[in-house]
Amino acid sequence: MNRFRVFVSSVQSEFAAERQALKEYFREDPLLQRFFRLFLFEDIPASDRRLDDVYLRKVDNSDVYVGLLGWGYGNENEDGLSPTEKEYDRASERGIHRLVFVKGKEDGARHPKTQALIGKAQVALVRRRFDTTAELKTAIYASLVEFLESRSVVRRGQFDPAPSEGTKPGAKLGPSGGQAHGEGDQAGGQAGPSGGQATNPPLSSRDLDILRAAEAGPASRKKLLVAGRYSGRSGSFRRRLAHLVAGGLLKMTLPNKPTSPSQRYRLTREGRAALVSAEQRQNASLHTGE
Repeated sequence: MNRFRVFVSSVQSEFAAERQALKEYFREDPLLQRFFRLFLFEDIPASDRRLDDVYLRKVDNSDVYVGLLGWGYGNENEDGLSPTEKEYDRASERGIHRLVFVKGKEDGARHPKTQALIGKAQVALVRRRFDTTAELKTAIYASLVEFLESRSVVRRGQFDPAPSEGTKPGAKLGPSGGQAHGEGDQAGGQAGPSGGQATNPPLSSRDLDILRAAEAGPASRKKLLVAGRYSGRSGSFRRRLAHLVAGGLLKMTLPNKPTSPSQRYRLTREGRAALVSAEQRQNASLHTGE
């Protein structure tokens, strides 16, 4: 199965911890592992890193560009450009799906060229801020689910691969895994996995409790966390919340400020439909004695 190729671009020394965390996340998460292959420059053998254009070729062959911007700019070439900016420019030229994540909310201490690059990245398909590695992982996960939706690999409101001939039924997408067939990739993000067929797995009882907590009106993360019976620092809760948001069952009241303390989550029409469907299944089970 061919997977979508994700190129991570950043000042390596500044984002060493985040890059390592993403490497582990893509290796361990069932959905990311199924549909994406992560590229990090440090994974290239040292003997090959002397080629100045090797990373640009990797950008050319990628389907998704992920840029991490912080305070530093990086080493400049004779044209005064860092590898990070050159990689972003190349992804833009090739029309590659671009996701840019900016660390921190205060821009005053950033390198002037980094500030300029952040401004340039306003035309990226997604540009979000984060403070912690956990927030970065949640934002990337949600953005990549949206990418899969845009390629019709998954359907909005479900985490199922789209129907595709010859795929085994019963595969589940999301925290339980997924299945897809590859038709070959092309540079520029225009091709990749063609999707697969899956059953529609029911939401877990915790998912339903989270949705019910937002039924009366926009709910805070703390309210949803308590409703879902998760601990205060649960990575599982962050992943489930990202699932529900990316699946269209919950909607952020401040979508441009995902980490804001004032952030609330509103139940969508699809979320209400999911609750009604779950109640109908429960009632049918009671009537049939199952």
